[in-house]
Formats: sequence, structure tokens, C-alpha cells
Amino acid sequence: MAIDVRNITGRISGTGSKQSVSNEKSKRSENSASTSKLSDSLLLTDTASTLQRAEQLLSAIPIVNSTEVSEISESLSNGNYEVDSEHVAEKIIRMEQSLPS
Repeated sequence: MAIDVRNITGRISGTGSKQSVSNEKSKRSENSASTSKLSDSLLLTDTASTLQRAEQLLSAIPIVNSTEVSEISESLSNGNYEVDSEHVAEKIIRMEQSLPS
């Protein structure tokens, strides 16, 4: 998600967090007529940084266990794949129980 902070002036604070956005251009023009390079800054909260890191880690995990898929495919091809009907029935019952009434 991109956030455009170019036109933000002043300081915005979140409730109960260290979230802030400041515009260096505005600050510098108020303090002096300096000709130095102007820049914007963004400070993320610890929670936002943690969520961003978690998203990066989760995106690296494959959705499908390719080793297990290939083992099952091989068993199906060889004709020796066995289904544990009691285990399947237990899973179906647990799923049914977890559904809202």
C-alpha cells in the first residue's frame, strides 16, 4: 500500500502510538530561508513494522507442500494410496462442529 506524504504539513499523531508524519520542507521554510535539500519523513509504529515483517515472512512460505503432493501423487499412480476413513470422518465432524449454527 502506497501512501503519498508529499503534501502533508505539520505533524499527525495517532492515538496511543508513536505514529507521526512530518514535513521537513514546512519546518525549514518556517525556521530559515535555507537552500539545503528538503525531504519528507515517515515514522512507522512498532506494530506497523512488526506487521510488515510478518507479511514478508509469510510471503516466503509456499502455500502448497510440494514434497507431500509428490508423495501422494506417486502413491496414487502406484495404486498403493490408502485412505484412513476414520481419520477423514473425524475431520469432517470437527469441521461441521466449527461451522456456525
